[in-house]
Amino acid sequence: MRLTADTVYLRPVNNTDAEFILRCENDFLAYNGGIRTQPYTAKEIDVYINEIKGLRQDGQLRFIIVKIENDTAIGTIDLFDLDEKRREVSIGVLITEEADRRQGFAHESLESLIDFCGSELENFNLNADVPIDNLASRSLFLKSGFVADEHHKTKTKMTRKSA
Repeated sequence: MRLTADTVYLRPVNNTDAEFILRCENDFLAYNGGIRTQPYTAKEIDVYINEIKGLRQDGQLRFIIVKIENDTAIGTIDLFDLDEKRREVSIGVLITEEADRRQGFAHESLESLIDFCGSELENFNLNADVPIDNLASRSLFLKSGFVADEHHKTKTKMTRKSA
């Protein structure tokens, strides 16, 4: 499966992505903190990649964001915390390099994933927890039809209701 936009495409994770995912996960951990306090290991990432079954089976699905012009991985976009009963799923997006941010790649990726969710997860609400100080991320989700509906000390929960 491949989701294509104007300047990027999204593809499923494969074994050749282990080093890239390890860097993404550990950079994200260092930047955002969170529940996990230790960096991921290469072995943990390999196990994760080899055990991927699918969104409905795992409750999560990750895509690699690839820049079309040079076929280079520039980030990840994830669906996670799938809740069939509540008919909702969370979305997270990461563009790894500063030079690739604010270029529209995250927006194209998000719009592609929203379209995917519309066909694969009919009538699901989409959620994103955005750090309160990440104005670029907040702007990205607002531009894609999300609304801020819960404010916490460190994050804003944003939701895009199904059509």
